[in-house]
Amino acid sequence: MMMEQSCANNCPVLLYTSVVACDNGDMRFCTTIEKFEYDMNTMLSQGYTPISLREAYKCSIGDASWPSKPFCVIFEGGYKNNYTLVFPLLKKLNIPVSIFISTDLVGLDKYKGIKDFCPHFSWMEAKEMSDSGLVDIYPLWHPFDNGRNLIEEAGNKIALINAHLKCRDASLAFSYKDCTDQQLDDLHRCGVSICITNFSQITSKRICNGAFPTISVNYTSDVMDIVDQYRVHYHNALEKELVEASVVVYKKPSNKILADSIFLPIEKNPMVKNFLRHAFPLSVLQVDDHSKVERLVLNDYIEVIYKPWYDWFDYHNNLYNSWECLDFRSITADILNANNINVIEFIINGLKAGYYSDIWLDTYYIPGKARYNEKHMSHGLLIFGYDSEKQVFYAESYSDRERYEELIVPIKAVYMACSNMYFMHLNLIKKNDKAIVDYDIHALYTKLTEYINSICHDDNTRYSKKSTQQYYNYDATVKFCEHIKETAEKKKYVHMTALYGFAEHKRIMAWRLNYIVKREKLPYIDMESIYACTLKLAERAVNLGLKYNFTKNIGALGRLIASVEKLCADEKKAINNVLYLLSEKMSL
Repeated sequence: MMMEQSCANNCPVLLYTSVVACDNGDMRFCTTIEKFEYDMNTMLSQGYTPISLREAYKCSIGDASWPSKPFCVIFEGGYKNNYTLVFPLLKKLNIPVSIFISTDLVGLDKYKGIKDFCPHFSWMEAKEMSDSGLVDIYPLWHPFDNGRNLIEEAGNKIALINAHLKCRDASLAFSYKDCTDQQLDDLHRCGVSICITNFSQITSKRICNGAFPTISVNYTSDVMDIVDQYRVHYHNALEKELVEASVVVYKKPSNKILADSIFLPIEKNPMVKNFLRHAFPLSVLQVDDHSKVERLVLNDYIEVIYKPWYDWFDYHNNLYNSWECLDFRSITADILNANNINVIEFIINGLKAGYYSDIWLDTYYIPGKARYNEKHMSHGLLIFGYDSEKQVFYAESYSDRERYEELIVPIKAVYMACSNMYFMHLNLIKKNDKAIVDYDIHALYTKLTEYINSICHDDNTRYSKKSTQQYYNYDATVKFCEHIKETAEKKKYVHMTALYGFAEHKRIMAWRLNYIVKREKLPYIDMESIYACTLKLAERAVNLGLKYNFTKNIGALGRLIASVEKLCADEKKAINNVLYLLSEKMSL
């Protein structure tokens, strides 16, 4: 039976995993029982009604009416603390919960090869919770299940739960994080009605076919913020689906605007370019003023952050809209629409005033981009020129060849790409020639010391994806080395964006040390050769990553791991040597 699309938006599904008695200093994958109780009381005080997944399903297919402001709570993992800590609270507050378990792990206190394995509740404890009427137990597709046949394994899990608990049919729901349309159909063949899945997997088709998207509530997040985020994400996801069916009418700018061509100077090989948020501003700043950009990179491209969950390795510096050396203006789609502004006129007039356009739009319409005419997605262009005769913009971006290079884009294509919700924003940027970028060796000494000791001053002006697990500075590079080996052996794949970022950081750090040695006239005669070796080794690491992804050759992986580990070791040694020499010089 088909479900209403509105059910996911009306009824947020809040996801928890493990719960501990108190803050233990490492709350990345759990919350405290006090915080969980606070979340539940907050929802109740705001007029929300807790319902079970079974009740939500009945409402979604029209067999029951939705209560006022419903919400569901689920736990994934089947951890012992769900029984010892959570279950008593559920009885106290009378809140129904669904727990998704890996049947292979029920009752286990330890698991071979898994350090810090979290104990799981037993079948007897599961039965007690199920018999209470407040807890439903359903199966979970665990990473340990990868490689098994989904239909066969799902059937086995459902049968095992039913046999142990004598509960209402455990086939009602199944948790599968990255469930595809085909896998959803396979689960339906097993009698599954609800598939708990990642929020990123939302489509209207999947929701109608029984997918219930969830959103995680962690130790530091406010549960009402999470509910708001759930609804916004849900709405945006379904709105984006309408893009493919929409027809955009091109509104041509006035002939007066189109009359004159204009080209601003651009640096096509900026010092840092692994992410466009670095490449775009540096492409503007590096024109005719390389020394100022060198000082900027010297100062602000030291700290890095690594988040294994996202395979995210990047510089952890401030958003460029706070840089004094840039003049920055931003405009969003709602402002353009509210003022009936033609985006093409806006870009051209910006060029005439000396502003480059850093614009994030739907690259489905942009020739030369990787997903051109294939998939709607938001990505960036840095527009630096306009040819009135050819009616095209000239831009820098990552192309379908995975290179940072020039694209020639029809102005009509840019208009189309700004005509749906994949258009995010348009930033006008140009150099602020009045800005001064200092060279302060004492500040550099402090930053390098903090880097090598993995100290990072995280604040709200930084750019990074939110994560419960993150590593900073030198520790980030070490964790990257460890993680790339683990994931490559397990997934047979190296995440190249992270590897590019790692290699670029090693190159920039070696350049920085060489710069300091020369500028300060330090007696470090090997730094030039170390810099040259780092360039070669960083390039070798990237090539080996590409080779491994293509060939799956275990020898290539081994050489890759050796290369990244040597890059880290050489960097640590060089930084410590430079810091020692600087301390000797500054103490004189």
